[in-house]
Amino acid sequence: QKFACLQLPIIGGADSSLKESLAAFVKPEKMEGENQVECQEAANAKFDALRRDWLAELPELLIVHLKRWEFDYQTFLMKKNNNFCHFPMELDVADYTHSSSYVKQQGTTMYILSGILIHRGPAGGGHYYSIIKDRETGQWYKFNDESVTKFNIHDISKESFGKDDGDQSAYMLFYDFQPTSSNKMPCLSVVDRNSMDEDAVIVDKK
Repeated sequence: QKFACLQLPIIGGADSSLKESLAAFVKPEKMEGENQVECQEAANAKFDALRRDWLAELPELLIVHLKRWEFDYQTFLMKKNNNFCHFPMELDVADYTHSSSYVKQQGTTMYILSGILIHRGPAGGGHYYSIIKDRETGQWYKFNDESVTKFNIHDISKESFGKDDGDQSAYMLFYDFQPTSSNKMPCLSVVDRNSMDEDAVIVDKK
């Protein structure tokens, strides 16, 4: 299944991380009882099975959408989850890929952070701004409406990781693939989000 961005919930409490969210994404789900899988090759007999999602192919630009909005069943309103969520500057996705020959022949599964979209304010409102790295110089910049200023990457934690009593946190992350050879990776296909299955995010090769 093609996807435009990898949508991940914030896993854990006040000390969660992107890696925890990715681990939950690929965790196998046991299909048993009323959820058994029907096999046509076995005369439509039903069997227990394991279902899981993974990344089958790696795009040049990996976009991660942290699902900060949650529905509150007590108030019947959307609320924002500002809990702390650590994400690394370098991300190895080897543990979240299918161990296919395609992944093995690339020789690497490493990504480098190149951009962050931050939301400040409550659900249903607020303000967005970005922190983006110049790929040629490595310098980071903060883009806030008409204001563009240099950004000290050592401040990334307090600027974007979030905290329970705060009102701003990273909403989308942009990671650049780091190839080890001249082989070009397939571009991420943009699809209609209305027709996407969020639980199935295997990328189709172009």
